Amino acid sequence: MTNQRTILWALLAAMAFLTWSKWQVEHASTVETSQANGPVSEEQVQIPAVTDTDSNTRVNELPVMSDSSTAQTTVTSPVTKPEQATAEQYISIQSDVLDLRISKTGGTLVGAALRKYPQHKDEPDVPVQLLQEGREAPYVLISGLVDSSRSGPTHLATFKTDTDKFVMQSSADVLEVPLHWTSNGITVEKIYRLKRGSYAIGIEYRVLNESTDNWRALNYLQIRRFHSPPERSMFNVDTYSFNGP
Repeated sequence: MTNQRTILWALLAAMAFLTWSKWQVEHASTVETSQANGPVSEEQVQIPAVTDTDSNTRVNELPVMSDSSTAQTTVTSPVTKPEQATAEQYISIQSDVLDLRISKTGGTLVGAALRKYPQHKDEPDVPVQLLQEGREAPYVLISGLVDSSRSGPTHLATFKTDTDKFVMQSSADVLEVPLHWTSNGITVEKIYRLKRGSYAIGIEYRVLNESTDNWRALNYLQIRRFHSPPERSMFNVDTYSFNGP
C-alpha cells in the first residue's frame, strides 16, 4: 500500500511539472520574440480601426451569379447596413431537441440552443448555445437566393410569416417553418425543416414565377462570425476549447 501511494504521488508531481513546463514554454516564447526584435514603434503595431464603412462592407457582401451560374465570387452591395431587428421581427422555433431563433431580415438563423444539453449541471434550464446574435460576438448562419441583378430574397431582404412562433407537436415527426418573399411577380417560399430527434436543420426554396421573364438565382449559405480569442490560462480549461469554425 505504501509503495502504491508513493507511485501515485510521483505521478501527480510529474504531471504538475509537465503542466508548468508547458506554460513556461508558451509564455516565454512571446517574451523572447519581443526581445529579439527590439523596440517596436507605434506605427508597427498600430491596428487599423474598424469603421462603420468596413462593417457595412462585410455585412452587405453578396455572391455574384455569372451567366454560366458557376462563378461565386463576392462583391459588395451598395445597400446600407440593415438595422438590428426588433422583437416583433423574430421567429421562435422549438423542436424536441432544438430552440431556434430566426430573423425576418433575410430569414437568418441567429440563435440555436441544444435543449437537452445544459451549460452547467447545476443549471439544467440554461442550454448550450451554438449560435447567437449581437454586435460584440455575432455567430449566425445566413442564406438566400441572389439573381444576376443583385436582387432577390437575399439575407438583406425582408420575409413574412403567418405566425412568429412554431412548436413541434407531440404527434408530429416533422416541423416546417415557411417564410415568404414577393417582388415583381416572383414569389419565394423559404422553408426551414426540422425532424424529431435530429439536430439537422434543412432549408428548402420553392419559387413561383408569375412574371413575363425567366428568373435564375444562385443559392448561397455562409457562416458569419466575429471571434475574439480568449487569453489562455492553465487555470481555466474552457479557454482551450474549440468553439466552431
